[in-house]
Amino acid sequence: MKINENILAARLVLYKKYPYISKIIFNVAIFNDDRIPSMAITKDWVLLYNEDFVSQLSFEELVTVFCHEYMHLLYQHAERRAGREHLKWNIAADLQINSNLKADGFKLPQNSLLPSKFGFADNLTTDEYYDLLSEIKNENREGTGNGSCELGSRVMSGNCGSGAGGIETEIEKEYAMKNNRKILEVEKEMIVQSIAQEVRSAGNAPGWIKRWANLKLNSVVDWRKELRATIANTVEVLKGYTQYTFTKINRRQSAYGNIIMPSLIAYQPNVCVIADTSGSMQEAEIARMIAEIEKILKTVTNRLTFVAGDTEVAVCKKITRIKEVEFVGGGGTNIMQLLKFVAEKIRPDICILLTDGYTEWSKIKPKWLKKLIVCLINSEAKTPEWTDKVIKINDTIFGIKK
Repeated sequence: MKINENILAARLVLYKKYPYISKIIFNVAIFNDDRIPSMAITKDWVLLYNEDFVSQLSFEELVTVFCHEYMHLLYQHAERRAGREHLKWNIAADLQINSNLKADGFKLPQNSLLPSKFGFADNLTTDEYYDLLSEIKNENREGTGNGSCELGSRVMSGNCGSGAGGIETEIEKEYAMKNNRKILEVEKEMIVQSIAQEVRSAGNAPGWIKRWANLKLNSVVDWRKELRATIANTVEVLKGYTQYTFTKINRRQSAYGNIIMPSLIAYQPNVCVIADTSGSMQEAEIARMIAEIEKILKTVTNRLTFVAGDTEVAVCKKITRIKEVEFVGGGGTNIMQLLKFVAEKIRPDICILLTDGYTEWSKIKPKWLKKLIVCLINSEAKTPEWTDKVIKINDTIFGIKK
């Protein structure tokens, strides 16, 4: 068989295995270009391959590589990168995809990158793998700095193309112009939504892609983005305020002689995170949420207070790192008791409450409680009208095992 025939055959095998992703399989244009080291997928849905690279793969491995590339489009890695470091994002995406394919019985080429290489758990999301990779600092990790789309002799060179969130190359631009390939974002979204519907109704779809489909259809707004935007916008408004201080010399002090004048400085918002640690809450859920909040607040303020409790406050402390968080509780739930304590004793500018919401709410907002953001974790509980913002957290995020 010729190489091109192998590629077409591999595509048909993949279609028979996963018929619900046919809209991606047959919408992707395929071209041979020896300037490509191995294989790459572009954000305009063009797959480029090197014949020498393909000839080194067995047929089963070729099917795996094709599926791997298509999964980048299905998971919308290019659209979801959102300014994150492209090489690290590519690695994280590879870890997610390879972990899924291995679990589904695909034959991965030798030296394919897997979570175990870094000591990570299987079946996490790309976002979670990216965060874990970001925690690895200045270590001598030979061969771990690249993605695994480069399968074969250069298996670790981290170049999956712009379709995996990488930087668009001149070669990719050339194909986009030459073949008039420009798929609108709305078209991509419609195709992916359609696939999610088909996956949900398919009886033989593997669990990992079912979880992805459920998340795609049930979570219109990414809770991380919503939480990030809500906190950032509130903090920016508060930082627009100014306050007087004597710790900084007034730039016009020389004009006042012996009279010491205060100086104006930007206001530093005081943020309080309240964790509901009653028996119905999971520590892992709260820890993930606090870690997300910590990343958001790290760049905007250093005034963070952590409060935890069930029917009463068990922990109240200033924290600068996630490691300083303590989980004490496990009994009943009285959220109003925690809110009243925070309002009276701390009086934060922003209060972020992590809870499942199953508690008795009062009809009146506690005095001194300013901005309240309620993060409902795995819950459809109702919250009072006086809450400023409610963000529903779906913890069946693709890849997380409860």
